[in-house]
Amino acid sequence: MSTLPSMRGRTAPKEKPYARHDFVPSRSLFVSGLSKFKTVGVVAESVRERFAAAGFDPVHVQALVDRDAGKGGRRKGEGPSSRGACFVELADEATALGALSALNGSSLGDRVLRINR
Repeated sequence: MSTLPSMRGRTAPKEKPYARHDFVPSRSLFVSGLSKFKTVGVVAESVRERFAAAGFDPVHVQALVDRDAGKGGRRKGEGPSSRGACFVELADEATALGALSALNGSSLGDRVLRINR
């Protein structure tokens, strides 16, 4: 007899912007210089929009979570705070290199993006 609860009637969990994802190193970029005072969902979505506006469609964007920030001061349900950086995975290595050269040093709001491989 199984001791696991039944999934009948439940929906599949939504993908979280800070969930674990295995990135392919040759087509992944590290983006830093982002706001540390926003939630990881907001940071991931703003980076995704910035890359898309420049003509690069990210496969996956994962913001880094600051586990110590916002404890006690955040409202319930807002989500974890960002560490001000994220990983972006693109379709292939050539697209990643193009995005690196096109977006490194560009601005996102009032911040300058620093992009590395």
